Formats: sequence, C-alpha cells, structure tokens
Amino acid sequence: MRLRVLLILIVSNVLALSASRAKADAEDVFTYTSYVGNVFIWDLPSSPIPSSYVLLDAFTIDDVPFSENGVPQTSGSFVFFSYPAYDGGFTAPDMSPSGIQLYSGSEEAPTFLPGTYMFPLDEGTLVIAATPEPSSLLLFGTGLLALLGLSLCLCRKSLKEMVCDLLPYVSG
Repeated sequence: MRLRVLLILIVSNVLALSASRAKADAEDVFTYTSYVGNVFIWDLPSSPIPSSYVLLDAFTIDDVPFSENGVPQTSGSFVFFSYPAYDGGFTAPDMSPSGIQLYSGSEEAPTFLPGTYMFPLDEGTLVIAATPEPSSLLLFGTGLLALLGLSLCLCRKSLKEMVCDLLPYVSG
C-alpha cells in the first residue's frame, strides 16, 4: 500500500512539475578561440528564435551577452549565415570566421549543430557544446530516486520474509 502511495506521489509530482514549467530549450555553449588566442564564450538556445532573418541567407540574434578572455563585454548582435560563397559562418563583435555551416534547418527556425569546427580561412576554432535542459535532469533524478525507493522496499520485504521463514527453526 505504501509503495502505491509513494509511486502515485512521485508520478503526480513529475507530471505537475513538467506541466507547470514552460518547455525549456536546451542551451548550447559556444567557445570561439581566435588565431591570436583570444577566447570568446557565449550561450544561445539550441534552436533560437532569430531577431531577424533572410531565408536561404542568414539570421541575426540581437543582445547576446558574451565574454572575451573571461571579461564580460557589451552585448552584441550575432549573425549566422549560409552564404554559398563563404560556406557558412558567423559574424559578431571582434569575430568573423567563415567556411563552415553551423546550423541546420531554415534561417527562420535554425538548430545549431554541436561539435568542434576549425575555420580554415580564419585559423580559429569554435566549439558548440550542448547542455541538457533542467527538466531532463529533474526527470532523470526523479527516476533514480524512484528506483532507489523501490529497491529498498523490495529488500525490506525479502529480509522480513527470510526472518519469518527462519523463526520456526530457531524457536523450535
């Protein structure tokens, strides 16, 4: 009976939390190292909503906070493009590497492609690392707790049954 109540509470909490939260998009962490060694870091959603876009050409994301060599900079506009002449790339304050397509989908609804990219023309490196969304971590943690609780209940029950089975032999 207790197990059922516990299971119902866990399932209802997971459903309530996931229903009450807006769906959080996974974040990507971008780390660009220029050929002179400057390191730029910024975060963007994996599937951002562009501030503006031109189909089959480019999209812009405005007011992106970023840091250069660990020092926060004034937020800037980042333009990600798929110009055929440049094979893709991006422009941002103090950065303009080109030669690699960094996203899939249309410019209206892009999705960044995690990975490590070497820009041959600019001799810079960009790493796009995906980070899991918080609701996925919450769901994973809740599942682990449920399995732990279930295994503890099963262990107690089997231990109790073993003791009860042994009692007639000990007392007799």
